Parts: sequence; structure tokens; C-alpha cells
Amino acid sequence: ERLDYHQYIVFPAGLNAHITANKNNEATKVQKAPLRDADVVVYSLDVAIDSEQLRSVNALLSYVRNFALKDTLMLSRPAI
Repeated sequence: ERLDYHQYIVFPAGLNAHITANKNNEATKVQKAPLRDADVVVYSLDVAIDSEQLRSVNALLSYVRNFALKDTLMLSRPAI
């Protein structure tokens, strides 16, 4: 099942960014201060999906786990 056909609700999210820029002069060279500094905090991103979409995601995860298990078993078998 294709997951790109599903629609998801993304609730409002936020971020906090502080940017500092110093001029390149003698004081910044003596203090070895960075010319640019950015601090960015991104808050949690909440997504809402319905139960049918959740079933599809669980089916995809199950398929990937089974494939990885079978792949590991095939790699561990001796060559004929």
C-alpha cells in the first residue's frame, strides 16, 4: 500500500532561533570571538493519523522486520 496517498494532520509547531553576528575587527580577533553564532531549538512536532493509516504503517514495519529476518537467515546459511 502506498503511504504517499495518505493525508496527515500536522499541528502547529514552533522554533526558537537566536543569531549573533560580530564584526570582523581587532576586538573580536583578540577575544577569539566567533563571527557568527546560531542557536536553534525546534519544539516537538505532533502528527495526527487515523486508525487505517496506523494499520498501514504497522503493516509496513512488519514487512520490513520480516524481510530483515529472512535476509539475515539467508546470509547465515552455508554456500552449496
